[in-house]
Amino acid sequence: MFAPWFVVQAGLAALAALAAGRGCRLKHHMSQLVSTLREELPKAFRQEAFDKEKAQLKEKYVAQAQTLTAAVEARARSWPMKSWPASSSAVV
Repeated sequence: MFAPWFVVQAGLAALAALAAGRGCRLKHHMSQLVSTLREELPKAFRQEAFDKEKAQLKEKYVAQAQTLTAAVEARARSWPMKSWPASSSAVV
């Protein structure tokens, strides 16, 4: 004899048949699934949020570094160039 149980698939509940004596095993597996989901889903969403924030911060600081580098390069180009003595008679 098969005991009926519900299966939720694609948002729809369906009645399915379960062999006698398998209910306890199903209950155990479902309990493990629920425990795992309760533990792992929040971690997954926290990781996703962390990764998104990390990427945003990286973009921000890369842009800042590029801006500062461009400013330093522009400043360096604006300074007059001095020619150094080519001979070895220069005072050291």
